[in-house]
Amino acid sequence: MKALAKKISLLSFVLLMLPFFQTCSDKNIIHNRLLKGGPALETVPLLSEQGININENKEHHLSSDELFLLKEQAIEAFLKKKSELTYNGYEMSFFSTNTVTSRFRLEYSFFTMVILLCGMQAFSLFKERYSLSVIFGLINIVLSVGLFLLLYFSGILEDINQIKYGYYLFMIHLVLLLYMSFELKKKKIESIKHKKAG
Repeated sequence: MKALAKKISLLSFVLLMLPFFQTCSDKNIIHNRLLKGGPALETVPLLSEQGININENKEHHLSSDELFLLKEQAIEAFLKKKSELTYNGYEMSFFSTNTVTSRFRLEYSFFTMVILLCGMQAFSLFKERYSLSVIFGLINIVLSVGLFLLLYFSGILEDINQIKYGYYLFMIHLVLLLYMSFELKKKKIESIKHKKAG
């Protein structure tokens, strides 16, 4: 179990690369002013620039190929914006290079501490200091849940779909690691008692 716990503790750093949070809901991305210049919304100004009076009661027909192209471009713009607004564990910390201009300062400090605690928990497991590993694991879970609550109550998370699979896997990983640390701590205490009794 010791070797497995050590390997699982290193898995933290891989899980932090997975998507954790999307800072804007899909609904808000669609109505985002940055997408207002998207291809589907440029159609009307484009027609008026060509000298077509759009105030007249005339119908403007586009071919099915043109409509398909416009729809495809709008979907690509939406997906691009969605991926830009989705962050992994490292991007949610001060280890990311784009945190200087970010408005999420408090959230970044939470995840910076979470990453540092992952390192300290892994180190304590390798040194077989299981009491420290349990403490670091508990603090890590509290900070990770605290970050979720902070994002929710600050209005950044409006929809459950904004929480990505990386966050869930990371939380399951933290609970599993805490359980293993606790079991290893218990076995170590029992072996010390057994040696003293013997």
